[in-house]
Amino acid sequence: MCDKTQDWNYEVKLDHANTGSRLQSNATVKYGTMRQQSTASLDMGLRRQSRRPLNVVGDGKLVYGGREWSVEEQLTERTPRDYSNTLRVTLPTRLVNVASTYKMSPRHEFTNDISVTGMQPIRINGHLNPALKNMQVSDVTIT
Repeated sequence: MCDKTQDWNYEVKLDHANTGSRLQSNATVKYGTMRQQSTASLDMGLRRQSRRPLNVVGDGKLVYGGREWSVEEQLTERTPRDYSNTLRVTLPTRLVNVASTYKMSPRHEFTNDISVTGMQPIRINGHLNPALKNMQVSDVTIT
């Protein structure tokens, strides 16, 4: 039986700011033994560019193990109760793009077009009933 113990040190730092039109969150974790320290960090931000029509942009970055992942997003109200969203995720070896629409008509409709580097594009669309007592998703198709 081996009775080896290692001392681990860690440090966590969190920052969050909410100014009413901007949310910013940052987190850093340092961890490891006295000989070998590792760091991971996450930075995320959302900014409301306009209230009516709603326009929100966001970005974020995760750094871990010498690799970086980043995300960019924009949510736009095209007309009342009709929204579009674009999401771009950059991974170390791939790029992911998602273009979405959401229409809040009597039956809520959604469409998501997803493309990933090196893969066939995917489309997911359907309808949903967002009533909390009777949540339903129907007519979902994936092509």
